[in-house]
Amino acid sequence: MARHAWDLPACIYMTDHTWKMLFASNILLGPTQFIVKLAILVLYFQVFAVTKKMRYVIWAGIAFSVCIYLPHPILVCIFQIPRNGAPWASMATSDMPAKLSFFAPIHGIGSIVLDIYILIIPMVVLGRLHMSHKRKMGLIGVFTTALLYVVPHPP
Repeated sequence: MARHAWDLPACIYMTDHTWKMLFASNILLGPTQFIVKLAILVLYFQVFAVTKKMRYVIWAGIAFSVCIYLPHPILVCIFQIPRNGAPWASMATSDMPAKLSFFAPIHGIGSIVLDIYILIIPMVVLGRLHMSHKRKMGLIGVFTTALLYVVPHPP
């Protein structure tokens, strides 16, 4: 299909294949985002978890990540699978997929908050290091480039 959803004709959404593809991509969204954030936070355990307080901070990030990303595949299964042997294309006229939209703001805002949280963790640690001001600012500059990922950009 290779085009954005708003560039597709409506008849595309009336096929079983399209709904199966939408389901497959949507069910993988939460777990893949969770694995990425988990990998970063586990790396932080190896790099920054020197104190007990920092370990709690990292565990809090992991717990928040679980709360944001792991309900997603469950909700997708509830709201995007056709009922009673109905064809997948019946989801185009069903109101069930629209009921999943309540979770989109939670997922999106939670992702942004978690991204900023993951960005702040090394900043706090780097701020406490005993090194020259120039070297400290250089390291903070490297981690600050992550803001380019968090800051929304126009489509």
